[in-house]
Amino acid sequence: MGDSKYLHPVALIWSQGPEKLKKLKNKLQLYFGSKSKSDGGECEIRDSDCIPGYITIYFKEEKARDRVLQRKDHELKLPDGTTLQLEVRLPEDTQSTTTSPPPQDKPEVSCQGSPWKPTPEKEEVSPSHSSPLVLIENIQDRHTPQMLKLLVENISRRSMDTDFYIERIPEIQSAVITFTCDIDIADFIEKFSGSPRVKQHKLTARSLEETRSVRVEGIPPNTPEDMVTLYFESARNGGGSVEDVEMLSDERAALVTFHRQEF
Repeated sequence: MGDSKYLHPVALIWSQGPEKLKKLKNKLQLYFGSKSKSDGGECEIRDSDCIPGYITIYFKEEKARDRVLQRKDHELKLPDGTTLQLEVRLPEDTQSTTTSPPPQDKPEVSCQGSPWKPTPEKEEVSPSHSSPLVLIENIQDRHTPQMLKLLVENISRRSMDTDFYIERIPEIQSAVITFTCDIDIADFIEKFSGSPRVKQHKLTARSLEETRSVRVEGIPPNTPEDMVTLYFESARNGGGSVEDVEMLSDERAALVTFHRQEF
């Protein structure tokens, strides 16, 4: 489920296939999220459904979306030194050049390694397929761990001892709730946001999608890729099995993708 703050879409024409999209998704999001590179801004790529011949990128600000559309040339630098020319349009402008197959004939395919198939308009998605993470924002010093615990327990009708745990992130005045039980996350967020007590304390909640990739910044020049891999596979550093490392030398950064979620 996408964040409702991202309401301004563009269609990125894509004929490279799902496997290449899977490898380049993070790099594409970094490119369109950078004002200096693409004239874009904060954005997200949601389902990565490339069946229609394009993928949809949602921007938080309409101005960022408009700047991306107005820019004549977009190109992505690939790890092998080549560049990939990118073409963006408004989603409605793709209808004349792409034809979607009838819903009943659409095969189950995947752009991210998991089966995809169209969801009927009113079909309820099983909570087990949603991210179990919820981000609570605007947490102040007066919001004690015990208060948060009771708030979540009262709204979710679950117990912290067995059904969820909370990790506070004071640097950004937030906390992450991880549910370990079967629960409808969307329903919980709706009830949490509508609670008079929550409104009184000006707390907000949103779904936090799980990710297997992290961006690492401040990497010293000429650091070998193997060194980054070894560092993040070290249990001492809290890491795990690394699937891929993409070095972004010009930004002194790297994208590290794990085989499974480690953080």
